Amino acid sequence: MGPGAPAIAPGYPHALAIPTRWKDNDVYGHVNNAEYYALFDTVINAWLINEGGLDIAAGTVIGLCAESHCDYRAALTFPETVTAGLRVVHLGRTSVRYEIGLFSQAAPEPAATGWFVHVFVDRGTRRPAEMPTRLRASLERLRIAELEETPAR
Repeated sequence: MGPGAPAIAPGYPHALAIPTRWKDNDVYGHVNNAEYYALFDTVINAWLINEGGLDIAAGTVIGLCAESHCDYRAALTFPETVTAGLRVVHLGRTSVRYEIGLFSQAAPEPAATGWFVHVFVDRGTRRPAEMPTRLRASLERLRIAELEETPAR
Protein backbone atom coordinates (compact mmCIF):
# COMPACT_ATOMS: atom_id res chain seq x y z
CA MET A 1 0.00 0.00 0.00
CA GLY A 2 1.43 3.35 -1.02
CA PRO A 3 1.28 6.80 0.47
CA GLY A 4 -2.19 8.24 0.83
CA ALA A 5 -3.90 4.84 1.21
CA PRO A 6 -5.35 4.54 4.70
CA ALA A 7 -5.54 1.09 6.30
CA ILE A 8 -9.27 1.03 5.53
CA ALA A 9 -8.51 0.43 1.81
CA PRO A 10 -5.95 -2.40 1.84
CA GLY A 11 -4.69 -3.48 -1.57
CA TYR A 12 -5.30 -0.09 -3.17
CA PRO A 13 -2.29 2.21 -3.68
CA HIS A 14 -4.49 5.31 -3.51
CA ALA A 15 -7.51 6.15 -1.39
CA LEU A 16 -9.72 9.20 -1.29
CA ALA A 17 -12.20 10.14 1.45
CA ILE A 18 -15.51 11.22 -0.08
CA PRO A 19 -18.40 12.37 2.11
CA THR A 20 -21.87 11.22 1.15
CA ARG A 21 -24.49 13.89 0.62
CA TRP A 22 -28.12 14.11 1.70
CA LYS A 23 -29.23 13.93 -1.96
CA ASP A 24 -27.33 10.63 -2.44
CA ASN A 25 -29.89 8.74 -0.33
CA ASP A 26 -32.91 7.24 -2.03
CA VAL A 27 -36.37 6.51 -0.67
CA TYR A 28 -35.06 3.28 0.90
CA GLY A 29 -32.66 5.18 3.17
CA HIS A 30 -29.37 4.22 1.56
CA VAL A 31 -27.14 5.67 -1.14
CA ASN A 32 -28.74 5.08 -4.54
CA ASN A 33 -26.91 2.64 -6.81
CA ALA A 34 -26.20 5.30 -9.45
CA GLU A 35 -24.22 7.29 -6.88
CA TYR A 36 -21.70 4.44 -6.54
CA TYR A 37 -20.65 5.16 -10.13
CA ALA A 38 -20.30 8.85 -9.26
CA LEU A 39 -17.93 7.81 -6.44
CA PHE A 40 -15.94 5.73 -8.96
CA ASP A 41 -15.76 8.74 -11.30
CA THR A 42 -14.70 11.03 -8.45
CA VAL A 43 -11.74 8.96 -7.23
CA ILE A 44 -10.53 8.29 -10.79
CA ASN A 45 -10.83 11.83 -12.13
CA ALA A 46 -9.44 13.46 -8.98
CA TRP A 47 -6.34 11.26 -9.47
CA LEU A 48 -6.07 12.00 -13.20
CA ILE A 49 -6.39 15.76 -12.69
CA ASN A 50 -4.30 16.15 -9.51
CA GLU A 51 -1.60 13.55 -10.13
CA GLY A 52 -1.70 12.99 -13.90
CA GLY A 53 -2.14 16.58 -15.01
CA LEU A 54 -5.22 15.79 -17.11
CA ASP A 55 -6.66 19.04 -18.44
CA ILE A 56 -10.37 18.26 -18.76
CA ALA A 57 -11.19 21.72 -20.12
CA ALA A 58 -8.61 22.22 -22.84
CA GLY A 59 -6.25 19.23 -23.08
CA THR A 60 -5.74 17.58 -26.45
CA VAL A 61 -6.23 14.10 -24.94
CA ILE A 62 -9.29 13.15 -22.90
CA GLY A 63 -10.52 9.92 -21.32
CA LEU A 64 -13.81 8.33 -22.33
CA CYS A 65 -15.47 5.55 -20.38
CA ALA A 66 -15.61 2.38 -22.48
CA GLU A 67 -16.83 -0.02 -19.79
CA SER A 68 -17.80 0.00 -16.13
CA HIS A 69 -19.18 -2.45 -13.60
CA CYS A 70 -20.15 -2.42 -9.93
CA ASP A 71 -20.72 -5.27 -7.46
CA TYR A 72 -22.90 -4.03 -4.62
CA ARG A 73 -22.13 -5.77 -1.33
CA ALA A 74 -23.47 -3.51 1.41
CA ALA A 75 -25.38 -0.27 1.74
CA LEU A 76 -23.72 3.10 2.08
CA THR A 77 -25.68 5.85 3.83
CA PHE A 78 -25.80 9.53 4.61
CA PRO A 79 -24.09 10.84 6.63
CA GLU A 80 -20.80 8.99 6.33
CA THR A 81 -17.46 9.36 4.65
CA VAL A 82 -16.69 6.69 2.08
CA THR A 83 -13.09 5.72 1.39
CA ALA A 84 -12.64 5.03 -2.32
CA GLY A 85 -9.61 2.83 -3.07
CA LEU A 86 -8.07 2.96 -6.55
CA ARG A 87 -5.66 0.66 -8.39
CA VAL A 88 -4.70 -0.10 -11.99
CA VAL A 89 -4.87 -3.68 -13.26
CA HIS A 90 -4.16 -3.01 -16.93
CA LEU A 91 -2.25 -0.19 -18.54
CA GLY A 92 -2.13 -0.11 -22.32
CA ARG A 93 -0.92 2.49 -24.80
CA THR A 94 -4.31 4.21 -25.04
CA SER A 95 -6.40 2.57 -22.33
CA VAL A 96 -6.42 1.77 -18.64
CA ARG A 97 -8.53 -0.52 -16.49
CA TYR A 98 -9.00 0.58 -12.89
CA GLU A 99 -10.40 -1.36 -9.98
CA ILE A 100 -12.19 0.54 -7.26
CA GLY A 101 -13.23 -0.45 -3.75
CA LEU A 102 -15.74 1.63 -1.79
CA PHE A 103 -15.30 1.26 1.97
CA SER A 104 -17.80 2.33 4.61
CA GLN A 105 -16.59 3.59 7.96
CA ALA A 106 -18.69 0.83 9.53
CA ALA A 107 -16.98 -2.27 8.06
CA PRO A 108 -13.53 -3.48 7.01
CA GLU A 109 -14.84 -5.18 3.85
CA PRO A 110 -15.76 -3.06 0.82
CA ALA A 111 -19.39 -2.02 0.43
CA ALA A 112 -18.84 -2.19 -3.33
CA THR A 113 -16.12 -3.16 -5.79
CA GLY A 114 -15.94 -2.54 -9.48
CA TRP A 115 -13.95 -1.67 -12.53
CA PHE A 116 -13.82 1.17 -14.99
CA VAL A 117 -12.07 1.31 -18.38
CA HIS A 118 -10.90 4.60 -19.85
CA VAL A 119 -9.86 4.92 -23.47
CA PHE A 120 -7.85 8.03 -24.11
CA VAL A 121 -8.71 9.84 -27.32
CA ASP A 122 -7.87 12.98 -29.24
CA ARG A 123 -10.36 15.64 -28.12
CA GLY A 124 -11.14 16.71 -31.70
CA THR A 125 -11.21 13.46 -33.64
CA ARG A 126 -12.27 11.11 -30.82
CA ARG A 127 -9.73 8.60 -32.18
CA PRO A 128 -7.54 6.67 -29.71
CA ALA A 129 -4.47 8.63 -28.63
CA GLU A 130 -1.44 7.75 -26.52
CA MET A 131 -1.58 8.95 -22.96
CA PRO A 132 0.52 12.00 -22.12
CA THR A 133 3.76 11.09 -20.32
CA ARG A 134 2.81 12.59 -16.94
CA LEU A 135 -0.60 10.91 -17.00
CA ARG A 136 0.88 7.51 -17.82
CA ALA A 137 3.53 7.89 -15.09
CA SER A 138 0.80 8.65 -12.52
CA LEU A 139 -1.11 5.52 -13.56
CA GLU A 140 2.07 3.42 -13.30
CA ARG A 141 2.15 4.34 -9.60
CA LEU A 142 -1.27 2.71 -9.15
CA ARG A 143 -0.40 -0.46 -11.05
CA ILE A 144 -0.70 -3.80 -9.26
CA ALA A 145 1.47 -6.23 -11.26
CA GLU A 146 0.03 -9.42 -9.77
CA LEU A 147 -3.45 -8.36 -10.92
CA GLU A 148 -2.34 -7.38 -14.44
CA GLU A 149 -4.78 -8.48 -17.09
CA THR A 150 -4.16 -9.53 -20.67
CA PRO A 151 -3.48 -6.63 -23.03
CA ALA A 152 -6.34 -4.57 -24.41
CA ARG A 153 -6.50 -1.49 -26.64
